[in-house]
Amino acid sequence: MCLSDSMYIIENLRASLKCTPGEVGQLASRKLELLLTKNPGFKHMTQINNILSANDKVENIGVDVDMNCSIFKYSPITSCDVERSFSRLKNTLTEKRASLIPEHLEQLLVCSANAPYF
Repeated sequence: MCLSDSMYIIENLRASLKCTPGEVGQLASRKLELLLTKNPGFKHMTQINNILSANDKVENIGVDVDMNCSIFKYSPITSCDVERSFSRLKNTLTEKRASLIPEHLEQLLVCSANAPYF
């Protein structure tokens, strides 16, 4: 799932929880807001998503993004996606693949992170 789709789901959930009536809805909304404000990475990913969707400029971001921002297009925003990608990456970054050039390695990592089985 691309970053813009993931961010859309989070923002949709935020809006839905704010509109949910009752005490449980308010508690869930506050819990989500607290969770997102405590997570500095989410703010950075929101800024990167704004850059990728051409809503913001690179100068306005507080994170050092020397590398190509398009690398972040398919970056996961949840830890379960990250854990899953670690197990896939350990098969990619083996000693047998020591002669890969960085461009091919980047392409291979994107393919392995987005494919169900690689």
